[in-house]
Amino acid sequence: MEEKQVLRVEKGCILLAAANIFIFLYMFVTGRAGDAEFMAVQFVRKETWMSGLKDKNGLTEEEYLKTYDADAWKKPSLTADICIISKKGDDERILLIRRGNHPCLGKWALPGGFSEEGERIEETAARELLEETGIELPADELALVGIYSKPGRDPRGWTVSAAYLAVVDPDRVKPVAADDAADAGWFSIIKKDGSVKLRKEDIELGLDDLAFDHNDIMGDALKKTGIGKN
Repeated sequence: MEEKQVLRVEKGCILLAAANIFIFLYMFVTGRAGDAEFMAVQFVRKETWMSGLKDKNGLTEEEYLKTYDADAWKKPSLTADICIISKKGDDERILLIRRGNHPCLGKWALPGGFSEEGERIEETAARELLEETGIELPADELALVGIYSKPGRDPRGWTVSAAYLAVVDPDRVKPVAADDAADAGWFSIIKKDGSVKLRKEDIELGLDDLAFDHNDIMGDALKKTGIGKN
């Protein structure tokens, strides 16, 4: 008997033993031995059958995964972008960083960056926000704005971004530029004649002045908060 067959039989025996224990406990508690035996036997049969299920190439799932080539399909880079909006009375602002690296060097953008293996994408958002602005927010306080995957949105290649949103009290959040952000600061959101302008001291931007497709992301974020409406 082959080793895999032996392992399959051993698994079946373990499951059968567990089923017998279940039957005994069920009998002891309720006295309905017939129902318990039927349920346990069906469970064992299903588990034993599933472990030996083969595809059209004669492979079990375990055998298939051993030969699977994770590089067979090209994959996009995964990033997170974060819209941090402050509201205090009629004063509404958006947090932007000025990019310190190529591409879009010197342009204003939303905080964000690449996801690392082993982290959830909302954890990426929280980590990048902290690294680039010094602002610490729990991942579960970030609300999803949307997924952005338009071809050509990033000149570095195929990149898909999950964008997140949080509305904060400006008195409790003090951004400080760090990592690859050359600057960070609050821009006042000015709505006029159906358009949105962003102003910080003597700097005035339109949404189209932002890096990458952050104009689309910010536009969607403002709609979610109701700020984009006159």
